[in-house]
Amino acid sequence: MQFDRAGDGTLTPLPFKSVDTGMGLERTTAILQGVESNYQTDLFAPIIDRLAAHLGHRPEQVEAERFSYQVVADHSRAMTFLIGEGVKPSNEGAGYVLRRIMRRAVRHLRLMGIREPVLAETCGAVIDLMGAAYPTLADERERILDEVQAEEAKFARTLEAGTGEISGEEAFRLHDTFGFPIDLTVEIAAERSVRVDRAGFEAAMAEQRERSRRSVASALPLDSAVELELEKLESAFVGYPNQTRLDDAVVSGIFPLADERNAVILDRTPFYAEGGGQIGDQGRLMGPHGRFAVEDTQRRGNAIVHVGRVIDGKIKVSDTVEAHVNERRRAAAARNHTATHLLHRALRDVLGEQAKQAGSWVGPEGLRFDFPAAKASSRDELRQVERIVNAQIRRNAAVIPTQMSLSEAQELGADMFFGDKYLPESVRVVRVDSFSMELCGGTHVAATGQIGSFRITGESSIGAGLRRIEAVTGEGAEELVASQLETLRATAALLGAPEDEVPTRVETLLSRVRTAERGARSAPEAAVRLDVAATLAAAQEADGTKVMVERFAEADADALRLLADDLRAATGRFLVVAAGAGNGPALMVAASRDLVGEGFDAVPIVRQVAPLIGGGGGGRAELAQAGGKNLAGLDEALREAGRLALEALANLETA
Repeated sequence: MQFDRAGDGTLTPLPFKSVDTGMGLERTTAILQGVESNYQTDLFAPIIDRLAAHLGHRPEQVEAERFSYQVVADHSRAMTFLIGEGVKPSNEGAGYVLRRIMRRAVRHLRLMGIREPVLAETCGAVIDLMGAAYPTLADERERILDEVQAEEAKFARTLEAGTGEISGEEAFRLHDTFGFPIDLTVEIAAERSVRVDRAGFEAAMAEQRERSRRSVASALPLDSAVELELEKLESAFVGYPNQTRLDDAVVSGIFPLADERNAVILDRTPFYAEGGGQIGDQGRLMGPHGRFAVEDTQRRGNAIVHVGRVIDGKIKVSDTVEAHVNERRRAAAARNHTATHLLHRALRDVLGEQAKQAGSWVGPEGLRFDFPAAKASSRDELRQVERIVNAQIRRNAAVIPTQMSLSEAQELGADMFFGDKYLPESVRVVRVDSFSMELCGGTHVAATGQIGSFRITGESSIGAGLRRIEAVTGEGAEELVASQLETLRATAALLGAPEDEVPTRVETLLSRVRTAERGARSAPEAAVRLDVAATLAAAQEADGTKVMVERFAEADADALRLLADDLRAATGRFLVVAAGAGNGPALMVAASRDLVGEGFDAVPIVRQVAPLIGGGGGGRAELAQAGGKNLAGLDEALREAGRLALEALANLETA
């Protein structure tokens, strides 16, 4: 849609142009089939009819329960496709959506008075209806229906147990342990005049969030007495811009921790305390009487706490120590933190301004970045984000941290998204010249070129409407690319194909595997596939062509033909002459299509040797077969066919 057409034909440009008219498949189908509802089309009616027949409902009963029937039909289709795509019912991400859909369908069956398992029947109807257009559904039928039956039975047990007055703690347990959503708990309870302590549920949920926050934000097992002592101490952070050593720090406090480590507080420190998504520094404290290994750095109030162990001698209050931050680790974290800022801006450029940071983790090994999104980002979108970030890295833009008041930062348009509390008199703004500007207390590189390179390693759901991107930079990105290239080369070698043909070859191989699996399920008597890997391992090499001449005692003509198909999917240039006696003597000559293109023809060879087994043969240039009744002549026929095939191959090479 681009214009608004008035009655007189005048075209006025729309403020937002799009192509979505809302005229989807179901609505189009309803119009074409002349019905009043999507659920009366042949997309849904067969599912509803199957359910009615299974339940023994007459048309008037179906009409009386029309809404519930429609919910079950719609949700059955959704759950069938989700499970077919590999999604499993769970309490997070897409699995949580699937579980909600399945349980709502069960809920509506209960409203109709149906307590026995039904969803496998309706999902089976979906597969029957859609399987031709979506072969994966038919391929995965058994697994899909098993998943449906297991989840339906699990939810039925939960429903049967869910009676009586429901406290907030019980409602939270249903949600947290069994994946039973609070709104469904309230709905079921209301029908039975049972009250749910919604406030208690919210309190339990808030308590869990706080426990999670504490476990993530703090690695300090402190008792209350130590917490009180820490409140009296202060530390000055002197690690900006990239200072990693201080020679005259003074120990102002030492406290034992419950895990047999110690917490050391200095008056000044270059160690960065965990915050803003960036993890704490590691390193060493070198005192006049001993050394202390810093395993983590945390903040408590105004104190920066160095968590670790004495590795020799002793450290005591009032000692003057040298503080040495692990420079390599700090530099890696700084690269990833600056890359997080670049990623944040690039995501909003590609996906829209709604893709604002909702959480992050930055360490030396890589970074994680959380943002709101209704759906997964496409590969093209992620590649575009990578290109934008790497373009900023190549630009070697200056990274400029500046202290200013909060009001000044707001006037400049600095980003501040995380619900953090900022001091109005002083905040730190980190700018990547002409690209991004955020409030941030973390450590950063001096210029984007120091990041080296940036690669996204994954994008996934971490909850309803929330996505996570994981990425690496610098050496991590180099190692990732090297590892992926090595995997590609190894895969190409196994397939006997050029690297740029690997996806096509794998797709062909998978297609044949799926075909074989379907054949195995539908026709148990079908030929067993021969071991193509063992056959290739025994092959001889003749000027770039894999040559195989072999007899398989139990193979019949079908098995030999399947062997040729598997070789065609698994390797490049090949010539195979094979014999079998599984169902009378059988002989096959097959070649790769490039050999056929050069003039090789299997048919004359097969016809020439067929009389040796008392029969005849034929086929195509790339695959010909012969069968007969004289089993005693099979070995001679195999030798002669092999000789003729090798002669034909030699003639191609000299042509």
